[in-house]
Amino acid sequence: MEHRYSSRRSLRLEIQVWVHGSHVSNCFSRDVSFTGIFLELPATFLGVDDSIDMEFFRDTSDAQWLTGIVVRRHPDGIGLLYNDYNPQNMHVLSNLLFYPRLQELREKPALETFYTLL
Repeated sequence: MEHRYSSRRSLRLEIQVWVHGSHVSNCFSRDVSFTGIFLELPATFLGVDDSIDMEFFRDTSDAQWLTGIVVRRHPDGIGLLYNDYNPQNMHVLSNLLFYPRLQELREKPALETFYTLL
């Protein structure tokens, strides 16, 4: 049984991984939610409960940062739980999870968009 607090969205982002202020790797995300992220990172150097910082760029020239704790290791990568829920991070996550869907709806005719939202 999975213990998720929010639903995941498949999202491939290029992520720069930082540990203790040092850049250690680049990788891609597999999925993102309001509570965590899965990184395709064969992180043999990271263990459960290790903290990492993630830097990425999304539709902006400014870097976006999130911090997480490793909660799961898998041969394909690592599962992280965010550990800093502040308004700025919630804004970053909202843009990641909902902005592409809003863009898609804006490109459809109004009536089709109305029925999509029902």
